Amino acid sequence: MLQQIRVRGDAETHVDAYLTEWRSALKSFGKPLPCLTCFLKGAIQHLNHLDDEKGVGKVRCTRCLKYLYL
Repeated sequence: MLQQIRVRGDAETHVDAYLTEWRSALKSFGKPLPCLTCFLKGAIQHLNHLDDEKGVGKVRCTRCLKYLYL
């Protein structure tokens, strides 16, 4: 996911900010994991966990409805 930020040419500060938000969500029970697409647009939206497909974690954003594979 971080590769998306770098490919878009966004500053490393965006990478750092996203990682900070991601790590914070992992540490805090009930805090949503941030959607990268929405984060880059200035919003923090929930990523809902979906059933694993062959051992691959899959999530979907509640706002933009994009799927991400972890």
